[in-house]
Amino acid sequence: MTFDEVFETVPGTGWLTKEEGRLLHGVAGSCEGPILEVGSYYGRSAVLLASLGRDVHCVDPFSDFDSNDPSGDFVYGQFMKNVFHERCLMNVHLHRRKIEDWFPMFVFGFAYLDGDHTYEGTLAQIDKATVAGVRTFCIHDYAQEGGGVNIVKAIQKRGLEVVQVVERMCHCRCPR
Repeated sequence: MTFDEVFETVPGTGWLTKEEGRLLHGVAGSCEGPILEVGSYYGRSAVLLASLGRDVHCVDPFSDFDSNDPSGDFVYGQFMKNVFHERCLMNVHLHRRKIEDWFPMFVFGFAYLDGDHTYEGTLAQIDKATVAGVRTFCIHDYAQEGGGVNIVKAIQKRGLEVVQVVERMCHCRCPR
């Protein structure tokens, strides 16, 4: 399937635009090994990444994101519906916990980070992915203003090289 065909199958709810998805899909597709996704919401990006045919490990507690759903049970239910009940994606593995409480069991080839957008939260995501062997990342909500500044600062603090930015999606990698 082409990217455009795949993108037509992703759940409609979420903030990932088509051009951001194109970058995410292309960068993840150029890497080998399992994929780590931090922050999954309704599963839009998880479905897109799963289309690459590799294992996708989604780490998200689903809680404390929406004041109308503090437990995260509604969002979790939507993720389960979109990823497993409607699409039955057997290569998606969900770890319902904070990234700080998750421990990788093997080496990952790529990470998509879109979890806690605070400075400390972004550092924790980068650090955990790096421990898991990740050297190539896409990080969402990268911006020079608003909350995106936290993400820019965390990327700079960890010395990641910014390769490309499309809208709010940043492709970066650990320098050699």
